[in-house]
Formats: sequence, structure tokens, C-alpha cells
Amino acid sequence: MAVKADYSVRPAVPGDSDQISHLISNGSFVHRHLDWRTPLEWIGFPPYLVIEQKGQIQSVLACPPDPPLIGWVRVFATNAVFTADSAWNILWAHVLRMLEGRGGYQAAVIVLDQWFQEVLAGCDFTNHQDIVMLTWRGNNIAGVKLPARFTIRNMVETDIPQVTGVDAIAFGPLWHNSSSALHKALKQAALATIVEDEGVIVGYQISTKNLLGGHLARLAVHPALQGKRIGHSLVTDMIQKLNRIGITSISVNTQSDNPISLSLYKNIGFRETGDRYPVYVYAVK
Repeated sequence: MAVKADYSVRPAVPGDSDQISHLISNGSFVHRHLDWRTPLEWIGFPPYLVIEQKGQIQSVLACPPDPPLIGWVRVFATNAVFTADSAWNILWAHVLRMLEGRGGYQAAVIVLDQWFQEVLAGCDFTNHQDIVMLTWRGNNIAGVKLPARFTIRNMVETDIPQVTGVDAIAFGPLWHNSSSALHKALKQAALATIVEDEGVIVGYQISTKNLLGGHLARLAVHPALQGKRIGHSLVTDMIQKLNRIGITSISVNTQSDNPISLSLYKNIGFRETGDRYPVYVYAVK
């Protein structure tokens, strides 16, 4: 435990859950990662640190890795006792000491608010890419055109090992989903489907629903089979099935430097909303 003045920095423990939940709900500055797990579910997985002052948790920062060596900032929040800058600098310094010598570890943040972008400006984080937001709103859509050798079906738990393999080869390390994350995603999905090639999974999608409509949370196709309309068929099949339960607005996001993905969504009828969010990355040496 590091102590300075009248506050201390320590790892979060399960008994902190109520205070951390209150801080996330009522803090002056709050960042939450778009995650399959809630911030409280990460307690016990380091780095997960709090600033405590006279028995009260004033700030929290968590960036535990999942998959290994990729630590998204799952939550950062602070009360008005600390400025966003000062709380971040105190906690981030402790995180760096914990990660010292772990070459290859990357910490990453999807920056949703300008204040957080300003906080990161002086911390050696680099702008890696942008997240582009798109929406489909009840446009005419062509039917599924999947070649005969491929079949679409609903995803089940026993598919997760193969789905994890497709995910690992379809994306760079920063965007990999671990097996445990995919299990969580499947449980929360409104619709999860896979494409098989003679019993081998070669693509998948996971979609959720909310009060505003549907959201295509994940789409992956084995790179060796891109151009076979697998991604297109997964998305159009998803839209048609969500339409049948009354969902006519569907959102998706993708990386600004992924022209294949952007082209796919736009060809199906998704349109950019104009919202873009930078992804900042810190590489531990």
C-alpha cells in the first residue's frame, strides 16, 4: 500500500463493491468500458486499484487483461475530491509499477468523453485508430445469399472453442475475445449465429437488443474465406430475424482502418452516424 498525505492506494477487494458501485453511479468523472462484464465483476483481477481517504473510496481504476496482455481500461472514476487528472496520475503510476517488466502488455481505452482524452494526452498513450458508429434503419435488404456448401445456425455453448479460434485469426490481438468473454457474450445475446463449412465454424455474429433497437456486437469471418459472402449473409440473416421480433433499428461499430468491414456494412445499408471515438493504446516496455 502506498500512502501519501491523507489517502492511500490499494487493490480493490469484494467488500468495496457497494462503494465502487456508488462511485460509478455518482462520480464527477466516470469512464466505463463497453464490456460483457460489469466493472464489479472484475474485482479481484489486477490491476484494479482504489484511492481511499478516511475509509471512503474516492477513485477507482481497473485494467485487468483479457485476453492475456491486453488490458482495456474497464472503469475509471473519481469523486470531486480529486480532479480527473490527479486521480488518474496517482492510480496510473501504481498500475505501471505493477506492470513493470511485462513486455508486450498493452493498455487500451475507447475514449467516449473529451475530458478523458485530455487526461490521456500527457501519459504516452497513442491514438491507435477510431471507432466508427453506423446504424441500419429499416432499409430494403436483399435476402441471404450464402453458397450451398455453407450453413447458418444458432450458436451453442459447445461452439465456443471453435468460435474463439475464428475470433483469434480474424482480428489483431487488441480486439481478440477470450473464451470466457465469448461465453458471457452468448448468455447476453439476443441472437448469436455461426456459419459452418462441412461442420467447421468459419464465421459468427453476436447481437444484443436494448430499448433503442438491436446492436451487432461482434462479427468475424475466417480470413481465408472472406469474399464468400459469409459476413454479408450473417448480417442480413441477423437483420431479418431481429425484424421478425419488431426490431427495425440496428447499430454497429467498427474500426476506422478496417475498409473491408466498413464496405460490408455500407453495402448492406448501414450509414455512418457521424460519431467516432478514438482508441488510445499504451505499450508497456
